[in-house]
Amino acid sequence: MIAWVKEVRMLKLALLGPPVAEVYGTQIRFETRKVSALLAYLSLNPGGFPREKLAALFWPEFDQTHALANLRRALGSLTRSLPPGYIDADRETIRWIENAPVEIDVLKFRAAIQAVHDHAHEGSGMCPACLDRLETAGAIYRGDFLDGLNLPDSPAFDDWQYITREELKRELAWALEQLAGGLANQAEWEKAAGVARRWIALDRLEANPQLALVEIYAQAGQRSLAQRQVEEYNRLFKDEFGQEPDDDILEFFQRALSQGQPHRGEAKPVQKRPPSPSQVLLKTKLYLPKVKPNRVSRTRLLSKLNEIGDYKLSLVSAPAGFGKSSLLAEWAGQTNLLIGWLSLDAGDNDPHRFLSYLCAALDSMQEGIADNAIALLETVQLASPQTVITVLLKDLEPVTGSLVLVLDDYQFITTQPIHDGIAYFLERAGQNLHLVIASRADPPLPLARLRAEEELLEIRTDDLRFTLEECATFLSQVMGLDISPADIQALAARTEGWAVGLQMAAISLKGALDRSQFIQTFSG
Repeated sequence: MIAWVKEVRMLKLALLGPPVAEVYGTQIRFETRKVSALLAYLSLNPGGFPREKLAALFWPEFDQTHALANLRRALGSLTRSLPPGYIDADRETIRWIENAPVEIDVLKFRAAIQAVHDHAHEGSGMCPACLDRLETAGAIYRGDFLDGLNLPDSPAFDDWQYITREELKRELAWALEQLAGGLANQAEWEKAAGVARRWIALDRLEANPQLALVEIYAQAGQRSLAQRQVEEYNRLFKDEFGQEPDDDILEFFQRALSQGQPHRGEAKPVQKRPPSPSQVLLKTKLYLPKVKPNRVSRTRLLSKLNEIGDYKLSLVSAPAGFGKSSLLAEWAGQTNLLIGWLSLDAGDNDPHRFLSYLCAALDSMQEGIADNAIALLETVQLASPQTVITVLLKDLEPVTGSLVLVLDDYQFITTQPIHDGIAYFLERAGQNLHLVIASRADPPLPLARLRAEEELLEIRTDDLRFTLEECATFLSQVMGLDISPADIQALAARTEGWAVGLQMAAISLKGALDRSQFIQTFSG
């Protein structure tokens, strides 16, 4: 009887893919998306939160009284839907009970991967048990984190969801890389190719999984498939960026194609696949994002960005969906200044990787200007950011023209040594060096000092909101809608000039029978 009661109370949370909650095999239906989001947030962040923090996280558009009332309703709905013993709430704090009987796929996925990291192997080998763990992790990952659950009116939750999703995808990519290599080393070519294809699906423009699949095909004696894979990657790359992949990437593909098939019975022992060159930097991170031809040109903001050359740092700071990257890409395509672009992600928190990309972005403006810093990174793996930046700035001293370095999506950088290195860069850089940072939150840099010294250009959320005129242009010219000036004004007010909110409304409007009624009830 006791065992039966425990099983009935067991809650299963599947957060990889569309979120699903089950108790004893019966799915729980939640009243709203925010109730599901609240469950995911609490279950993955045990320890407790003040009610005010959760209210501000999920209902930032409301004053505190109304936000807290919304939280009470959502919490009541959640606790009614769950068995007792999972959430502890008092007047001040809400927390997830850590020892509650629950199975969460995110935690199982990470535990399987952590077990591989923790298991000591001889040399570079990987044991069959760890390959089994990697297969288990791959099976658990049925889709991206909270796939299909979007809270556009809760940008802080959206940021947390996005960062968590990217971290989990990066962990999956590592697991698939190790698994594909291990299976190939056992001469299990078909299974290895299937794993490599799944790795490719995470990002078809990433060179490393493509190279892994080419190597597997070549080693399996399927040269025609290997050649076809190289041609497919070249086509994808050219379609996306209008040019062939870089010579170093093509060289690695040719090396992979030249590999032969081991004789039967000569398969290598199980070991980690030699690292395919993500030691080769992914050059796509250095390319300007494409600017859509049917866009609303932000003339007033472009004029402000033309002043970048007068400041050490230009900061474009706003939540997701306000068009930060699009604005900077449009400006970069028009200016006569030399631009180096770096799109950041959570994987760039390793200082060595970050600095390597930083040097590559500068080198893209003028080849050879970062040679000494790059050489230092290649020979001294643990060089501090300040040391590398000192050498880099020395490299840049002979450059007379203005250089603008754009760091996009800087909110992903959480490593303090990198922040310290950027602060050092700003302090020591010459007058011809200008840094531009786009971020969803202000970076921990000396902004107050730069502002006081009139060395900081700022474009913030209120600047990025669409004006009434820009809303009208977007709805009519970009989305092809014919609506009245009064409805445009109402929709602009409802969305508060938020570009993504306006786009969501426009898409819904196309199928609305009564557009004015829809606009009055729409919440961006």
